[in-house]
Amino acid sequence: MNNLNNLNNLNNLKNIIFLFIFLLSLFSFVACKNDDKYITSIQASNIDFTYGDVDITKLKINITYSDNSHEVINCKKEYLKSSDLNSLKNVGIHKVTINYNDFTTDIFVNIIKDDLYNVTIIIDDEVYLCEDYENSIMLTEPDVKEKEGYNFIAFYTYENKPFDFSQEISSNTYLYAFYEQKMCKVKFMDGEECITIIDVAYGEALSNIPEVVKDGYIFMGWSIELNNYPVKEDLIVYAKYNNTSGMVHVTFMVLGEVYQEIDIDYGSYIKNINPPEIMDKEFVSWDKNLNEPIFSDVVINAVFKD
Repeated sequence: MNNLNNLNNLNNLKNIIFLFIFLLSLFSFVACKNDDKYITSIQASNIDFTYGDVDITKLKINITYSDNSHEVINCKKEYLKSSDLNSLKNVGIHKVTINYNDFTTDIFVNIIKDDLYNVTIIIDDEVYLCEDYENSIMLTEPDVKEKEGYNFIAFYTYENKPFDFSQEISSNTYLYAFYEQKMCKVKFMDGEECITIIDVAYGEALSNIPEVVKDGYIFMGWSIELNNYPVKEDLIVYAKYNNTSGMVHVTFMVLGEVYQEIDIDYGSYIKNINPPEIMDKEFVSWDKNLNEPIFSDVVINAVFKD
């Protein structure tokens, strides 16, 4: 009888141990699944405070996780730089950075006082003006220096709206000079034919450079080496080829008739072509720039004055 009881107790102990191991495994699996969840971004909205009554905890941070779930938490002082906290002691609109678990977001905090307001103007990330006023004023639009690679558009408010300098202001105002990056065009030519035109941001290199397939020729690239080339102006580039003869044929046409034909080395320049003399016609130019290298057979027409 005792042996039977001992056996039952042993079986019960085994069941308890098995259940414990199962629950431990399940807990570990859930914990691992939770570890897979991580922050992808944080956001916060602009906020107004009354001067002398700034409560950072009223600022809400919206956290987005990798599983697209969200959590809203209260901001804490330690999430802001000390310089940003100090700026909130002053009247005006202040740009501050929230840092939570190494994720950052910028917001504007408006500190309001009944008898005082602030005007701040930022140009190219530098403070141009930061003054407090009691009475309403009209601002004079600042002169903006040219910025390489950018076009100045207008002064914008912190709400990303263009500012009207013809209006009076009597409340906190934050303006910044808004620039738009310049764009350049690269025109790809195969002789007289335009293959494509690609837009590229000023100072950047082309990511996808086209190639050309042409029967009887081997494409050798473009007249400008574009790999890692920072484009800072509109460009026209010409396809370069190798052919079996190493020569290209140039035909000059005058009033629909062949005036002269020449063969020149591939990639070389046209030289010593006398302008046509036609009675009662004044020659102006050829319809192709003869100062450009020739990479393919081409027909060039004379242009006369009307």
